[in-house]
Amino acid sequence: MGINSRDYVYRDSYEQPWGHDVPVCRGILIATVVVFLAQIFTPLPGDWPQGMRPSYVDEWLGLNSAGVLHGQVWRLVTYAFVHDRASVFHILFNMLGLWWFGPTLERMRGSREFLFFYLAAATFAGLGFFAWGLALGNLPNAVGASGAVFAVLMLYATYFPREKIGLFFGLIFLEIRWLIAIFVAISLFPMLLELAGDGKTSRVADSAHLAGLLFGYLYRRYDWRLDSLTSNLRWPDWRKSLRRSQSRRQLKVFTEDEDVSSLDEKVDAILAKLHNQGSDSLTDAERATLKRASERYKQRSDVR
Repeated sequence: MGINSRDYVYRDSYEQPWGHDVPVCRGILIATVVVFLAQIFTPLPGDWPQGMRPSYVDEWLGLNSAGVLHGQVWRLVTYAFVHDRASVFHILFNMLGLWWFGPTLERMRGSREFLFFYLAAATFAGLGFFAWGLALGNLPNAVGASGAVFAVLMLYATYFPREKIGLFFGLIFLEIRWLIAIFVAISLFPMLLELAGDGKTSRVADSAHLAGLLFGYLYRRYDWRLDSLTSNLRWPDWRKSLRRSQSRRQLKVFTEDEDVSSLDEKVDAILAKLHNQGSDSLTDAERATLKRASERYKQRSDVR
């Protein structure tokens, strides 16, 4: 990741109560829980002999493929805040995944960028689910944040591929990169059965999971910066950016600072150490490197 794409601010310590320095993760979790409670207390009237009654929230916000075809495109985002009312484990596991892996990414990438990443991941996963259904000739429905959370998990794994995750209450520890590989295989297998004509074998939105994983990989692979897209929507800022970009073509600046790619590698290593061992493990030289990287980013962001 290039130093010009970082927006973290160097701090002496990340040891703060969870939620205070990661407002987006906290906000997403709270919003999802509030929507889930709204689902519980807004059931549709009437007798439903098969299964639980759907709720008004499900009808308004769930990913209804037929509705998307009729222009209800908001469903490609809002479905990620709706979960299966019949199983509390659906929302529980999704929010635990966000809780475990999201805060580190929000600190590294910045709150604004992480918000755009999460919403874009949900949309990409929803589009993947929608496109897969169309390709198979059906119009399925879906709810849940799994696609977005899988994108979060994949992005986390690109930064810390060898970090070990405890499974089955800590009985087994597995590197996160191999856990990702298992998730890919589990999601891909039923999709292959569908292609072979065996029909849908589960209620899991496997195509949304794979799409979410793919989005997380592409985001890191191509070092996307989503908040820069919205920063150029305002006309005055857009005109300034255009003038600056034109001036940059005519001016090339050389400095005696260390090579950018070398600084990137140092910062990534220090961030990984900070995550795994805490701020007390950092040396004075490493703290100085983080501070220098932060100052360099601020200088570059001022001329965007």
